[in-house]
Amino acid sequence: MAPFATPAFLALATATGIFRVAGSVPALLRVRTSRALGANTFSTIQAFEIVTNASCRPMWTDQKGKGYCQLLSQKCQPFHLGMDCWDQYEMIDRGWHKAATFAVGIVPPVVLLLAYIVASCRSQWKRGAAQNGHLVSDSDVASDGSGSDSSTESGECAQNHWEDPAWAAITMQQLLDLHQKARQEFQDEFPNITMHHVNARILQPLCEKHGKCYAHIVNAEEPLLLNVFVSHAWQEGFDEFVQYVASPFRHWSLQPNLWICATALIQSRDASKVSAQVGVGEHPEAAPFTRALLRAGRLLVVRNQAVNLFERIWCCWELFKAYEIGLVATPGALMITGPADTNMAPVKIQQALASDPEDKKRIMRHIHQMARDRNGPSIEQINQTLTHIKFFRQEVVFSHSATASDFSDD
Repeated sequence: MAPFATPAFLALATATGIFRVAGSVPALLRVRTSRALGANTFSTIQAFEIVTNASCRPMWTDQKGKGYCQLLSQKCQPFHLGMDCWDQYEMIDRGWHKAATFAVGIVPPVVLLLAYIVASCRSQWKRGAAQNGHLVSDSDVASDGSGSDSSTESGECAQNHWEDPAWAAITMQQLLDLHQKARQEFQDEFPNITMHHVNARILQPLCEKHGKCYAHIVNAEEPLLLNVFVSHAWQEGFDEFVQYVASPFRHWSLQPNLWICATALIQSRDASKVSAQVGVGEHPEAAPFTRALLRAGRLLVVRNQAVNLFERIWCCWELFKAYEIGLVATPGALMITGPADTNMAPVKIQQALASDPEDKKRIMRHIHQMARDRNGPSIEQINQTLTHIKFFRQEVVFSHSATASDFSDD
């Protein structure tokens, strides 16, 4: 409520001051005019009128019957019909009164409102929502008047961004940079390498050196929130993978932030450290794959010639979750790239494999529990859903230019 109370209070206080100051302008004219006439002059006044608005017209006639118009301390030339001096006074009075009213009544609230809007927008931008993952410094929070409590809260929020797997995305250019690093690293071997090779030679050493995932290494100052979740198999050719990922976005003016498991997790030669990240608890719902997918606006399925995605347990789980949260049914949210699958056999998640057998056990146990405790889908229903996705004939090559709305975080 504070963000709304603050501008309301400022507006009320400013308006009160405006009316008090603006209302005193005619009275100020009246007092200064009276002083300019003097007590002796007042005794000779036969007609004197001051109206407390923009058309106040002090007039008098002296003992000789000449008419005068008084402008503060300056006496106008004698007038006969009163028009010259009268018009002169009225013009100056109106102009000065309007200028004063504008300066006192319009400029301050406009400046205050603009300052508040800028501060609010800057604070909102710093706090990250959504529209881009920026951190908040103590000085930034203090400048928006929210106090030390908000500073602590925003600091915790910024820290959560580093811990939230959804904020471990990389840009398309950063993926292309990794592609170039791999080309330089492997040279003649490059056409035959897979993500496993890139992980062993590039990602693991960097992650172990810095103690963080590759996405946080290349975005050390500000983590990136994902727009597109990439589902793929590591056995595919790395060069093929990068080309298939880049292909749908070739003509997009605004490139997305990509969530790729190899760059979003802390890779290590110690398999137990990777397993600890992937198999969090007993439920795959808590795995970084699932948590990131829930924040994604699009799912990019990268098919390949080396391995069937529907024979990998995590790919099956990701695709099923995408179906469950509505990405498959949302127009344009499911993006499929790479060669079509020629295997016409229906999907059987029971036969899917995993690098860590424990991952498959957790996923299958969770699926059975969902069906039993929450009226969730049965194994047969999941297989039907995955088969539908497998034969989904959407050969996606987007040609439109992306806008900010394409990457909005709902």
